[in-house]
Amino acid sequence: MPVLVAVLVWLAALIAAGPAVAHQGDPSIDTAIVSLTPGLAQVEVSVVQGGIAPALSAYNPTGGRLEVLGADGRPFLRLGPPGTEADLDNPAYWHSTAPSGEARIPPAAFAGAAPRWRLAFRRPAWAWYVQRVPMI
Repeated sequence: MPVLVAVLVWLAALIAAGPAVAHQGDPSIDTAIVSLTPGLAQVEVSVVQGGIAPALSAYNPTGGRLEVLGADGRPFLRLGPPGTEADLDNPAYWHSTAPSGEARIPPAAFAGAAPRWRLAFRRPAWAWYVQRVPMI
């Protein structure tokens, strides 16, 4: 049975005054990872700056499974030995693919739907947008 590891990622947006730039990340906003709970040896989590919005990136070379939780507490990504799996029936997965969070969600993907895991990438690595980052 694989080891299940739930990761809660707390982010802080450090904001300085300045106008937003169309179709690019706002250069006056710096997004940083404040903490990971629990701390995970060998797992790499980082912020990817640039583009339209910051994103999170994770790589899990361990033999265990890293689960990425949505705002509702349900996992929508699993990074582990088979690679990266996505729950295609979790709306959080679809929101995480769009910088604005506004994504076209398939009818089968709704809150409370049973998980439908599919291999999304053969490596245990993934980057996704997080709409829970405060943008003031």
